[in-house]
Amino acid sequence: MEEEKSTYKIDGGNNQIAPNATKMEQNFFGDQFVPESLRANQKTLPLVVLGAGADASLGLPTSASLMPRIVEYLETEEGKEVDTTLRKAIGNVRFHFDKFVNNAIDRLAKDLDKELSHICRSITDELNNNESLTEEHRKLGNLICRIFRKILDLKSGAAIDAETEELIEEVLGTKVKDDSIIDFNHINYTDTFKEIIVQLLQRSIYEAENPILRHVYRNILDIEQLLSGHFYGFYTGQIGYIRDYLYISWILWAYLVHEEQVASEVPLLEGQSNLYAQLKGKECQIVTFNYTTFAHQSLETALYFHGSLTEYVDVENKNEFHLEDLLHIDLVSFFKDQLASEISFDPERKSIPIPSFLPPLKLQTVISKNYIDVWYQTKQAILHASKIVVLGCSFTTPDSFFCDILRENRDAKIVVIDKNIEAVASNVCRILQLPSNRYTKQLVDGHERRTYNNRVTFVQADLAEVDLSQVGSLL
Repeated sequence: MEEEKSTYKIDGGNNQIAPNATKMEQNFFGDQFVPESLRANQKTLPLVVLGAGADASLGLPTSASLMPRIVEYLETEEGKEVDTTLRKAIGNVRFHFDKFVNNAIDRLAKDLDKELSHICRSITDELNNNESLTEEHRKLGNLICRIFRKILDLKSGAAIDAETEELIEEVLGTKVKDDSIIDFNHINYTDTFKEIIVQLLQRSIYEAENPILRHVYRNILDIEQLLSGHFYGFYTGQIGYIRDYLYISWILWAYLVHEEQVASEVPLLEGQSNLYAQLKGKECQIVTFNYTTFAHQSLETALYFHGSLTEYVDVENKNEFHLEDLLHIDLVSFFKDQLASEISFDPERKSIPIPSFLPPLKLQTVISKNYIDVWYQTKQAILHASKIVVLGCSFTTPDSFFCDILRENRDAKIVVIDKNIEAVASNVCRILQLPSNRYTKQLVDGHERRTYNNRVTFVQADLAEVDLSQVGSLL
């Protein structure tokens, strides 16, 4: 068999031979050719990631305090009118925020054991790490922990340890079937204790910003879980759940629009500059997890990872809609004159418009094609960033998709600014797979700094007061 010959031709172009060359190098990127080409040709911009803390610096609530604040809003004159108008527009809404809150309080008071340890641990961390707590706050925190620990100590003292279990089986020849000498399922708390618990829970609802009480209600009044639970109605076709989701999501939308309108009217003091004003005009890219328009006001190309207040979508017909001026929109008129005519459960013309923000589902759903574009652009921004500045994002309930992308960029310098440096550092280190106890601690411009692996820096600072220019050269 005749051996095949390979022939290589170089035709055209300008070929240059370097007679003194001692080395020839050719790079093949394989399946990374396109990303590497983009990285080489694209100008790298600092990436700013905005979490709930950024909006909180303007007075807006975090997700943990949303439920109590919405309950308060629905008791105002505007809130009552919004509630009535929206219920009429949707029809047959079963959900009531006040009933949900009361049921949650009753449920927790009856089944307190599940939450005791978590609440005690959260309050203890607050007492140890928050130096700004008042004496009243500390007394309240100590009272709650002392009461709850008595129950925990009782349960712990009644537990049958391994050594005792072995001794029972050895001496008596009896197999131990229970892990406690007391059946707590048949023990009732006294009326006095139940009243104390109910008082604490009710007080926590109406003191949403109380640094101690927020640890009590946050586990039973999670608006994100509420949205997720009702969103599944779109998969199962349960009209009741769909109507309730419409109501809950649009009430949340209305409340946040109201809060943005209020925040926009608050004048800045002389020499004062809020976080978003400091970002305006900076040469950077912005990705925000918030729904408000503040990020867009700072940078028109800001990417809204979880959606925004300015968009809503008809999930039945995939039509997308944009609202131009949220600062001057009349909520009652919008629900009465516009949204009411768009909602239809008639099989002949079904139309279900929902706010274009995503509930935190484990499997992220795509409710409009806009999300595909936003997530792609976000990935490119992260991968090409040489510096990533995270403001007010604690990653306590991290978006797995976003975090997966963040881990892909192993070269970018990352700066995280948050007042709760302990919790945030722990969460981010877990996401980036860094040892949380290996860091260098410094004090710069009055702010504690922790640097991990010469790449990730945490700065302890309140975003409501921080001057980005004095925290270091961030942007």
